[in-house]
Amino acid sequence: MPAPLVRKAIWAVVAVCVVIALVLVSLPLIASTQIVRTRISQELSARTGYRVTLGEAPDLVLWPSLKAVFENVSFRRWGAPDAPPVLETERLVVNLSTWQALLGWIEFDMVTLERPVLRVEQISQRFQLPFLPDGGRLAEILKSAGKDMPRNGPALGVIRFSEGRLVSAKGDRDIATDLTGLAEWSTAGSPALLNGSGIWRGESIRYAVRVDSPLKLAARDATAVTASFESDPFKAAFSGVVSRSEGFSFDGSLTASSPSVRRALEWSQTNIPPGAAMGALSLTGNASGDMNGVKLSDARLSINENPGVGALEFALAGPVPSVSGTLAFETLDLGRFLAAFSTPLSQTSKRPVFDLAFTDQLSLDLRLSAARATGGDIQLSNVAATAQVRSGFAAFDISDATALGGEIQAGFRVDRKPEGEIGEMRVSAVGIDWAQMAERIGWSRNAPQAKGSLSVVLKSPITDTTSLPYTTEGTISGKLGPGALQDFNLDKLRANQPGAGFFPLSAVGGGALAIEGAEFKATIGSGVARIDAAKAWTSGDVLTFNGIVPFVGRSLALSLSLDKRAPAGAQPAQPPTEEPRFFFIGGSWEAPYMSAVLSTFEP
Repeated sequence: MPAPLVRKAIWAVVAVCVVIALVLVSLPLIASTQIVRTRISQELSARTGYRVTLGEAPDLVLWPSLKAVFENVSFRRWGAPDAPPVLETERLVVNLSTWQALLGWIEFDMVTLERPVLRVEQISQRFQLPFLPDGGRLAEILKSAGKDMPRNGPALGVIRFSEGRLVSAKGDRDIATDLTGLAEWSTAGSPALLNGSGIWRGESIRYAVRVDSPLKLAARDATAVTASFESDPFKAAFSGVVSRSEGFSFDGSLTASSPSVRRALEWSQTNIPPGAAMGALSLTGNASGDMNGVKLSDARLSINENPGVGALEFALAGPVPSVSGTLAFETLDLGRFLAAFSTPLSQTSKRPVFDLAFTDQLSLDLRLSAARATGGDIQLSNVAATAQVRSGFAAFDISDATALGGEIQAGFRVDRKPEGEIGEMRVSAVGIDWAQMAERIGWSRNAPQAKGSLSVVLKSPITDTTSLPYTTEGTISGKLGPGALQDFNLDKLRANQPGAGFFPLSAVGGGALAIEGAEFKATIGSGVARIDAAKAWTSGDVLTFNGIVPFVGRSLALSLSLDKRAPAGAQPAQPPTEEPRFFFIGGSWEAPYMSAVLSTFEP
């Protein structure tokens, strides 16, 4: 290489090194003269519209990129010097352009806030972000939305934040902590993004929002919006179009889920006591509505693993939120569905007691249908039902269903009355197979085999499960057509004479007693079923029962009268062909015994 070229190359390298050295030497000087500090403060104020106060002169970080670092930065409303800052941060880092800084120009598109504190206003039970000041580039962009303005001009830029806190403006009470994430709106025409994580009420949360065109929303137009929120108690996501053309409205797909609405309500600090609301829930559908309500079409709702499809409407403008609509289930577990609204009990009790506290926070009116359903051990089909909740009242009614070979109607409701909360259950069954019902409830000995009807009306205060057996009152009645009583031999019963002592009911078993019909009615109260009327008749005999059945101790105290039945066509005054026989039935449900007596036993 010729010597002149070598000398020129050496001088070029030396020149570059000198320039770099001058830059490195000049940057701290620039920072120390407050140029960076003053102009960054002016730029932040110009963007946000707040009065920005920076701490000491910035520390300058040269590598790997030029950054200005400030301590104790605050954003305040103009004209309110004594008010707490809207936003303050322990540390603010601004990414700068090296060459522009050397020329005295300050431009940046990224700001990092470390341990910031944002104060929000509380109105009633809700918190809202502070309003933007009237001035500032961001406010001007939003005011000019829809007008002829550059859409590639700078907007908010990129803001990264870490270990932040969201606090109430009054009292600086923590609302959310450990907030870390990113907010970005680079230019007026670009999408706006917000995503991050944090701690809210003791639970980790993750959130993300994207607005495709913030200017359209500001101009009361429509734009695409996606949003998601995730936590262990509750998750939700929306993707669709949001419009401000007529107020605030939206239309798009919505999903929401909670492994326990009970836990989610406790976490959200509603007035509903923990454990007094439904269990697992998931919901998807096409959502449309505004701030007053939401309509959900093609809704897919699952409560306690009972999936259904239909349409739902959520009204938010009333005193409490209300839900109405129709849902169709392929299969429905009625026990799990009702348990969704019951209070979890202690380890020593398995039966749920309904708690009406949640009815003061929710209104519900649902029409339900199911091709197949289960209620305990009973299988139902073609079910039509309603679920209703309003203040101090909750009800679940089956208006029509096929079960046990017949038709069934049933209802369960709890009502808040002056004397307390009262629960009521009603069952009306026609044309059912009593043999099937006996099998479902575990009635094996002497179970009837016949078609018939059943009516149950029970009510009780629902203070606790321990007192339920003693406070339940009502009636149970039924009728049976032609059939048989299993494992009962009438001739063996007649063979026992008064004074012969006690014998187990199983001693008169064997075969089946053919009956032409039967009917009964019992009154429930104080833990006892009192037989008002109960009889079964064969072609030649009438069996009449009286007495009590204490269901708390599962014991028996009954009398049985065995009469000869008058022949068909006999005169009413014709004397019976045989004196009636009387028997006492006692013991327990599991091991009953009998004894022939001389007269009826009156318990």
